[in-house]
Amino acid sequence: DTLIEAAPSDVRGYALKTRALVFNNDAASAIPVGINGLEVSTAFGMLYSALGLAYNDIGRYNQALSYAETALELDPNNPAVHRDYANVLLFLGRYDEAIDQLEQAVALAPNLVSLRFELAAFYSARNLDEASVATYESILALQPRNARAMVRLCGVYLKVGLRDQARGYCEDAVQIAPDSPTAWQQLGDVYFRNRNYEGAIEAFNSCREHTDSADGFLIQCWYVRGLAHYYLGDCNEAWQD
Repeated sequence: DTLIEAAPSDVRGYALKTRALVFNNDAASAIPVGINGLEVSTAFGMLYSALGLAYNDIGRYNQALSYAETALELDPNNPAVHRDYANVLLFLGRYDEAIDQLEQAVALAPNLVSLRFELAAFYSARNLDEASVATYESILALQPRNARAMVRLCGVYLKVGLRDQARGYCEDAVQIAPDSPTAWQQLGDVYFRNRNYEGAIEAFNSCREHTDSADGFLIQCWYVRGLAHYYLGDCNEAWQD
């Protein structure tokens, strides 16, 4: 707001405010800001990209696609533009194209690990598990103590049935981030699937200790801990969970 007031002819203020409103879950307010920005300039790719996200959020996917495509034409070397375009394609069910856009984004900004996280998640959702693993491992090559990447690797390995590898990454994650409920919840799942019910209960206890009561992970940690108690024959504890 201050930037727009100080420099009303600078399109960047409108683009930034449009994007900020989208990220604040207020796409309806973002759109008129973006349209006002187009009256200042029709040649700034990031403004079109932000408008694409806004229209995507309100379910007007054809307009979202049009803005995202224009952004890419204007600013093809901007990784954020490729990322935003990928998100629009995702909602249209064009998954392979979305992956291609994220791959291009990563190539343009190889040190930006947030892009790699998104790409790895896309791979996993499409059951491209080897590519997902390789992408998470590339994050660890850049940031060897990234507990989030370890948790995600644990999840992918658990998904494909490689439980020993899953356990190793989850155990590393809780060592690096002992306050992470996500890491403890994932480790508890690994132990539970390996029928290590005592270990699962301990992990879920740690999950509960580090999770706010409103967090969905708390529910998962209570529920599966209850199942672990049940399989150990402790129905009183299972019932309480």
